Order: sequence, then C-alpha cells, then structure tokens
Amino acid sequence: MRAALCLVVSACWSNPSKPAPAPPVPQQATARTCNDAAIGLERGTKGVRAPDAELINPMRTRCVEDAWPATAIDCFAMMGEDELGHCAGMLDQADREQLFTALNGGSGYGDKTELALIKAKIAAMSTGIPECDNWVLSVGHILACEEMPMTVRIQLGNETADSWSLPTSGLSGDAIKKMAAICDQTRGQLEQRAAGAGCKL
Repeated sequence: MRAALCLVVSACWSNPSKPAPAPPVPQQATARTCNDAAIGLERGTKGVRAPDAELINPMRTRCVEDAWPATAIDCFAMMGEDELGHCAGMLDQADREQLFTALNGGSGYGDKTELALIKAKIAAMSTGIPECDNWVLSVGHILACEEMPMTVRIQLGNETADSWSLPTSGLSGDAIKKMAAICDQTRGQLEQRAAGAGCKL
C-alpha cells in the first residue's frame, strides 16, 4: 500500500500538469489608408471611364490633402460600382466637390463618367425639405433610366445639382412652403415625362 502510494506521489511529481495556454493576443484591425481608398475608387469606377485613365495618384492626393475621415476612407476602400455617391456623402461639401472635380478631369472621361458623377452628387444631396428630397429622389431614379437619352439625363442632373447649390437652412416658413409646393409640382411633371419615355419609377 505504501509502495503504491509512493508510486502515485512520484508520478504526480514527475508529470506535473501543464499550465493553461495563454489567451490569444487580440489582433487590432489595420486602419485603411488613402492608398486603399484610391485603389477602391479606381476599382469601383472602371465601368464609367477608359481603362487607361489615371486615377490612383489623383485620388490619393485628394485624400491626403483634404484629410478624408476614416469612415470615408473605409467606404471608398470597399466601394463597389454605383456606391460612389454613398461614400462621397461622407465627405464635407468642399471636399466632395474637390473629389468630383478630380474624377472628371483628364483623358478617358466621357459622358458615362459625367453621368456617374452627377448620380453621385444627387445621391449625396439633402435639401431638408421632404417634398424637395422626394423630387431629388425621383431625379436619381430617372438618371438610372436607360430609356431616357444620356444627354437629357446629364442635363437634368446638372440642373438639379445647380438648383440646390445654395443652403436651405434659415429660410422662412413661407419660403419653405413655396419651395415644397414647387418641388411637388416639378416632381409630378418630371415623373410624367419619364413615364412617357418608358422609365419605370
């Protein structure tokens, strides 16, 4: 009995239990950079520009010089087609205009590029007046309608963007009511015109 006990004790001392493994060190996600954002923009706009159009360097420059926020950098880095407006909406207005200007410059940019940029501008617009926001939403749908000639869509988009280049905050109640009525009327006329062209809104 004593010998058996000694054997057990000896075994315990000779085979100590292994210490529990240390918990894994949490891996911090690597922050995306302006280079990542530029690559995402290059990838996400391939369908609306010439393949040889230089984009990465100008976009990286805009990102660095304008100090894009991390949320916008992440969005651009992961951007798919038709998401330019969503990501551009994360920039302030001045930086957004700088981005659109850079995207619209140089060779390799034609009507498809211009229309894509207009769609992005419209997607990022917010008037603060529900009736006018609905009108802008209708314009966005029409810009995507292939039945409408591209030149007409480009003109419509430019006119819409230009008409809201001034801020709407601080307007009187009467002014807002008048604008709301005009937006409602304009939206109705626009949707009738689009339906006549075969657009499904």
